[in-house]
Amino acid sequence: SKASVLEKNRLAPHIYQILIDPVTPLYYHAGQFIQLSVEKEGALITRTFSISSEPSYFKASGKIEITIRSQEKGLLTPWLRNALHPGSTVYLSQASGDFTLNQTNTDKLFIAAGSGITAIRPLLKEYKNEPWFKNSKLLFYVRDTNDRLFAQDLNLLNSYGLEYKYIFSK
Repeated sequence: SKASVLEKNRLAPHIYQILIDPVTPLYYHAGQFIQLSVEKEGALITRTFSISSEPSYFKASGKIEITIRSQEKGLLTPWLRNALHPGSTVYLSQASGDFTLNQTNTDKLFIAAGSGITAIRPLLKEYKNEPWFKNSKLLFYVRDTNDRLFAQDLNLLNSYGLEYKYIFSK
C-alpha cells in the first residue's frame, strides 16, 4: 500500500531512519519486517527491512520507523539515503516474519550485532512492562561507538530492568 515519508534522520555514518505514514493500517507484531518499494529511474525496486518501531507506537501515532544501513555498493540503500525526503512516496507490503515473541514468563537473552538491533528494538520496547523483562539481558555487538544504535532507548529500557552490554568487535 502507498505511504508517505515524514522524516529521514541520520543515526550514524551509514545508518539512517525513516518515519513513514502508511495510508492504510498496518498490522504487525514486534520483530516483523516489511517490503518497501520505491520507483527509481522508472523501475519499481523492492527491499526488505525490519520495522524498527513497536506496534504500540503505530497504534498511538499511525506511523512506523524503518532503520537502514546504507550498503555503499548497494543498488538501493545509498540511493534511498539521498533520494527520500519528507513527502516522498513509498509502497509497503503487509508485515511478515516469525521473529516474534510468544508470551512466556521466562527470562530472555537477546543478542544483536550492528544494525541487527533494528528487529530487537521493537521487541524490547513493546514488552518492557512484562514481568520477564526485569530479568532479561541484551548483548549488543558493535564495531565502535558510532554503531551503538538506539543508545537512548537502551538507557530508558534499563530503567525497566533490561541489563545490556556493548561488546566492541573492532
